[in-house]
Amino acid sequence: MEPERCTNAGLVDLLDRILTKGVVLNADIIISVAGVPLLGLNLRAALAGMDTMLRYGIWNDWDAAQRAWAAEQQRLKALSTNFLLNGEEIRLRTFGTYWYSHGIYQAWRPGDVYVTNRRIAVIRKEPPELLFAAYYEDIDYFALKKGELVAKRDTDILHIRLKDGTVAKIHSAEIHALRDAAEREMRSVRLLQDAGHEELDAETRMRSNSLPNMSAGGRYAKREMEMVR
Repeated sequence: MEPERCTNAGLVDLLDRILTKGVVLNADIIISVAGVPLLGLNLRAALAGMDTMLRYGIWNDWDAAQRAWAAEQQRLKALSTNFLLNGEEIRLRTFGTYWYSHGIYQAWRPGDVYVTNRRIAVIRKEPPELLFAAYYEDIDYFALKKGELVAKRDTDILHIRLKDGTVAKIHSAEIHALRDAAEREMRSVRLLQDAGHEELDAETRMRSNSLPNMSAGGRYAKREMEMVR
């Protein structure tokens, strides 16, 4: 194929050609000094619009990764604006920081602290991320302990002891109100659980108490049948 030259083509035509059709660059460059070759460059490149690239199967992995990243960002954004579960109600919301420790990265990360009727959670808005969440059923206790923040001064930090042995740390200017609200909601959840267990135990006892009467009646009927015989 012989190259053609169009003297009427402008910059717009060139860009349209690159975006819709694409351009393939194939060049071998040798740099010589005094007739001695020193550097060599073998160039193979394709230049085209993204639609053209994807249509020919180029950068499909990159496109899939970008779509997955965009979907995850949408999910996190929805989480930061509407993270409540079905039947969940906010009891207290305040700004605070959460002690994030993962590998060598350890830092206080800011976010909104939520105390709901089902859990306590810390959510960062920008970029959206769920920093911490724990249901009251998974928490052993809350405790206020002295600790240092970025300012290197002692302050009250809320320690959340989970049943798996891990400890989460949250700080807030309203730390006492945060602790009281979380403990109050956790007591309510446990009272409901205890009431449910007591009701279940009472039903089980009623069923177990009725079994001897039925067996006794069965034995009495058996004796009556033997006497008739």
